[in-house]
Amino acid sequence: MNAPLQLLASLHELRDSVLTLEPTPNEVMAGLRQPLCEAFRALLWNMRTSRPPHTSTTLEQSCRAATAISADQVYRAVHKLGPHFKTDMREQQDAEELLSFLLDKLHLEVAAYLEKHPELMEEGDLSAGAGNDDAEGGWHEASSKGVGVSVNTVETHDRQVETPISSAFTVRMRSTLDMKGQRRSVTIQPYHCLPLDIEPEHVRSLHDAMRETLRNEPLYASSQDEVIGHKQLLLETLPPILLLSLKRFSYGPYGPIKLQKHVKFEAELCIDPEFMSPTARQIHGSDTVYELAAVLFHHGSESHQGHYTCCRSTSEGWIELNDTRVSPIALTAVCAPRSGADAYVLCYRKRTAASA
Repeated sequence: MNAPLQLLASLHELRDSVLTLEPTPNEVMAGLRQPLCEAFRALLWNMRTSRPPHTSTTLEQSCRAATAISADQVYRAVHKLGPHFKTDMREQQDAEELLSFLLDKLHLEVAAYLEKHPELMEEGDLSAGAGNDDAEGGWHEASSKGVGVSVNTVETHDRQVETPISSAFTVRMRSTLDMKGQRRSVTIQPYHCLPLDIEPEHVRSLHDAMRETLRNEPLYASSQDEVIGHKQLLLETLPPILLLSLKRFSYGPYGPIKLQKHVKFEAELCIDPEFMSPTARQIHGSDTVYELAAVLFHHGSESHQGHYTCCRSTSEGWIELNDTRVSPIALTAVCAPRSGADAYVLCYRKRTAASA
């Protein structure tokens, strides 16, 4: 669990939300509880107060001066909130599943707080309505030929309240289904961590994985010789923080297996317009660039064994966090093939005019 926590704690978008949107003692007494946010606040304050003084002259000296801190309060909060995390939280958990769980629960706690403080939603431009107001969860839009298109958004009520966390991390996918003789159907679904298919042999890079996942897929009749429709996945919205999960774990005839293959990724990710829906191209334009901020690696050859480490960017350079050890690492080494370790979750931050 340590590696996903290190990744999240390194992102100011999450730190700012958790540290500033805190209920008053009276609100807590009235039942407005934030068990996970509270645990994260304690963890973040411990990380801040245990940071060595700025007397070190090199990144290596700063790493040597780092001290270990406990995340027990977060473990306990997750243990209570997550029915899928009932084992010892110090044991290996699936990093992508845990990241999505943490972001979802943090979003819900912040959403409950913002519902009590609508003035903050207005000040921060965090308006509700990320979903839609139709009671049946759908509406219609016109296709390029003027034909009605059925559109459905897969958004729970809680996701319809925008929070700094959902604004920062939620990527929405547009799934278009064209079947012969039927009206086109469009489904828009949110993800905190976008899963990418890397299983096919030809997938050798992150760009390949995005193309494989977002390709126009033909749908066949039972005879497999007649195409009866097409399914297309596209990016509908792009968040400031883009979490990409390389789907390394799958099930074979003898149980779960891990795909041990190097998938090339780089410090810079340019989102190809072919991966965007018309809405995304209109909002984000054709020049959408992300910069690598962190990587979670899985060590080991078995899907149910091994452990995770986190490499992340700091103001002084890149560091690698391996449980109780912190070491400097070159960005080129982060992106290069690694013996016994495979990139599992990639964290990219959208480049802005200020960061360019």
